[in-house]
Parts: sequence; structure tokens; C-alpha cells
Amino acid sequence: MPRRNRPQRSRRRRDAASARPPENALRTETQRLACKRKERFATQREADDAVYRNRMEGTPLGAYHCAWCDGWHLTSREPKGV
Repeated sequence: MPRRNRPQRSRRRRDAASARPPENALRTETQRLACKRKERFATQREADDAVYRNRMEGTPLGAYHCAWCDGWHLTSREPKGV
């Protein structure tokens, strides 16, 4: 009795899946673009000074360390650990 061949569809699916970039590469590109458009502060002191100036103008902001660029950015969200 002859054996049946596997359907060709499964091979096509595998090829299509391998053509897509890995999911973490998409996240990395998104993070890079988001970091690029933000103002970057070299030190925490500079970021805190900017937070203080904005609070005096009535805009409550916080600062956070960015692991992507190793700098500091401002956020309107409540800082963690407060």
C-alpha cells in the first residue's frame, strides 16, 4: 500500500513564517523610534531640573531612566516607587 504524501500547505506556512522578522525585532525598532523622538537628558540631575521647571509652570512630570539609550526622559505618568 503506498504512503501518502504530506500536504504542500504545511511547507508553505513554514516558509511564510520564516520570512517575517522576529517579534522582538519589531519591539526593538519601535522602542528605538520612540526614544529617538524624545528629549534626552544625560544625567538624572538634568532631568530632575527639567521636571522642577515644568512643575513650576503647572505641568506635573516625572523622570525615568531609559535602558535603550542609557539617558533620562520625562514622563507625564506617575513615577514608579512613589
